Amino acid sequence: AAGLHNPEMSPYVVTGFQALAQFLDGQLEARRLYDDPLEGKEQYEEITTVPHLYHVVREWTANSNVAIDTEGWPGNPWSLQFATDAGVAYLIRATNRELLCAFAAHLRRVRPRLTFHSALHDLGMGRALGVDFEGLTFDDTMVMAYLLQLEPQGLKALCARHCSMRMQNYEELVAEPNERLAIGYLTWLWDAEQEEYEDRCKEEFDRLCSTPYTDAKGRLKPGRKLKVHPALPRTPLHKAVQRCLQSKDARKLWASQVEDISVAGYARLGTMPAPTLDYVPYTLAVRYGCRDSDGTTRVRSQLSPRIDTLGLRSVYELELGTYPLIDRMQQVGIKPDLEHFARLSGDLGREIERLRNSISAITHDSNFNANSGDQVAAYLFDTLNLEGMKHTSAGRYSTNDKILEALEKEHGLQYPVISDIRAYRETYKLKNTFVDRLPDFVHRWPHDGRIHASFRTTRVVTGRLAASDPNLLAMPKHDPPKPRFQGATEFRRGWVPEPGHILCEWDLSQIELRVLAHLSQDPVLLGAFRTGQDLHAGLAQRIFGGNPADHRKGPTRLAAKAINFG
Repeated sequence: AAGLHNPEMSPYVVTGFQALAQFLDGQLEARRLYDDPLEGKEQYEEITTVPHLYHVVREWTANSNVAIDTEGWPGNPWSLQFATDAGVAYLIRATNRELLCAFAAHLRRVRPRLTFHSALHDLGMGRALGVDFEGLTFDDTMVMAYLLQLEPQGLKALCARHCSMRMQNYEELVAEPNERLAIGYLTWLWDAEQEEYEDRCKEEFDRLCSTPYTDAKGRLKPGRKLKVHPALPRTPLHKAVQRCLQSKDARKLWASQVEDISVAGYARLGTMPAPTLDYVPYTLAVRYGCRDSDGTTRVRSQLSPRIDTLGLRSVYELELGTYPLIDRMQQVGIKPDLEHFARLSGDLGREIERLRNSISAITHDSNFNANSGDQVAAYLFDTLNLEGMKHTSAGRYSTNDKILEALEKEHGLQYPVISDIRAYRETYKLKNTFVDRLPDFVHRWPHDGRIHASFRTTRVVTGRLAASDPNLLAMPKHDPPKPRFQGATEFRRGWVPEPGHILCEWDLSQIELRVLAHLSQDPVLLGAFRTGQDLHAGLAQRIFGGNPADHRKGPTRLAAKAINFG
């Protein structure tokens, strides 16, 4: 049922039925989960001396396959692990720089083929550890899993599925210190917020006690005679931290807070600390690290032949060919003008306040929250009686941006509040998700005044690049019509090149459709590209009639564009 409902699930379903048929025909033997024949017989150990290292790697040649894994983060690396044979892996601590230098020199001398699981992470980790993998050939089992389409990409899931290995998740390994650090961080925040709250209550108490007022009988009194401090509203951060401290999973609840709450926490204490392997017993830490490199070498032996069987080797090599460039992008980063963004934050805050007042005046509700789907849905579809289009899982009508955009086009002149709600949400997101978070991303390793986002090629179904920490690819691009505040334009002006450099932008023109035209040899597609026609306007004409000029812009062209790319 899932495969029929969602085409992306179909390969999973087909493969499952194929395996079941092979089992019923006696072509495939049943196997139990975690029936790893090497369970309990593995050889995992830390290397502590250079002679020990040379003894382990003495037989490596250019034909050797070495699986490499790292633990920690670029700003705080913990170890490097490697394996060449199933069930055998070794670990080198990040603190042992002499040993890491010897390992790097041996790699350069022998030049074996490496295997990573998520090379774009491990290449950067290698530099942080002093082991530069640049110029060495490598495989990536995550890319293999991505290209095969029917595989989970996580190393733990791949090891369980293909190698019957019982793998422990990092979150399980560090569960106790993870929660302890989260509680400590949130307790500090709560104490700071509580102290400020009590100061505000005392100030209000003193003000009320010293400010003359007129009582109900018209008599002038020198001040109120209060015995206790008044209860004032607590800040959103104060309330959020208290909710997290009272929950069973404080870290998880904190991570789900709206962006402005997180930003307020960062401004006070930085990011919430995360535990390293130093927080777990030594033997468990060594086993955990070594097992990942052991799993990587075992998974490679399972997935690489399937890449060849399905004729994907050239595609796989083309994909890996982009990795040196993408890794360079991560390493170089991009520079923001923090003073510009600080000014922009103030401008956005004033624009948010203006929009909030406008919406409150129209809705006659001073507490109206334009970010609340429930409140917006109740106002648009109950109070204004507009026609809803799509329900959420909670059962109410959806108020996502696509829905609001359609409502704005149809009812915007009659109900300008729709435009205000859209503008409020976009401005709020721009300020809290992007602008106010930028200093946090700059003031971290390698502390060079630049932002170093993480890029991945295996996150998007269509094969496009994905970015995180922060998502630079989601930077706002389009502004609302003037005279509205041009926040997106101002945001993009905040990125500055180094002296002697310029910032450029390239876009592949309708690349998916051009590939489709080439593979299908469809005469309409080929004709459109060869003669320079507007492909979307042409399809809109075929659907809606009229002349192509009638569909150069507007909803009919957007509909045709959605169909073409779909």
